[in-house]
Amino acid sequence: MKISSPKKFIFLFSSLFLTVSLFLVFWFGNEIVDTFIFFAMFIFLILIIFYILVLVLILRSILIYKNKIDIISLVILIIGFIFNLFFPFSDVKFDYDFKTKMNDRLEVINYVKNSDVSVSENGVMNLPFKYYNLSSSGDIVVHKQDDFLVIEFFIYRGFLSDGSKILVYLEGKESDIRKHISYIKNIEKIDNNWYYVILE
Repeated sequence: MKISSPKKFIFLFSSLFLTVSLFLVFWFGNEIVDTFIFFAMFIFLILIIFYILVLVLILRSILIYKNKIDIISLVILIIGFIFNLFFPFSDVKFDYDFKTKMNDRLEVINYVKNSDVSVSENGVMNLPFKYYNLSSSGDIVVHKQDDFLVIEFFIYRGFLSDGSKILVYLEGKESDIRKHISYIKNIEKIDNNWYYVILE
């Protein structure tokens, strides 16, 4: 019985590794860049160099040895790259965040509505540890008056790579959002009382 050498599958493993690594880089891209910009640039550069190297070696191996496993590796490498290039990471991340954290956010909203919450002069309210992950910065911004309520949950608080993305709960008019949030690039109503706001 012939046992396949691990070296025979090195290109297949490399293609799978690159596909998964690129997916993770794109998924956490904004957060990584804004937190560890130089490290992120280094990692991305290494991945690109590794990708080109593996692509060249696979093509060379196919031309010389014509192994089916190398052809499969090439297909995975190309399809993986195209998938990661066109996959709507931002939309999927936002939809997942919105649906999975809805109940906890409603608990925070009810607390704000029914209590005399302590906020800073800018309306910033630090979230308890239990709800810390409901806003990427660990705090929310509250604008509360008798005729309206605007609460900002940060999905992504951009500093270097992109503008901030905010999930806004509103009881009032859409114009109340524009009164209290500056540099708005786009507002989209996604559900009753809920708006997705992207800043410039």
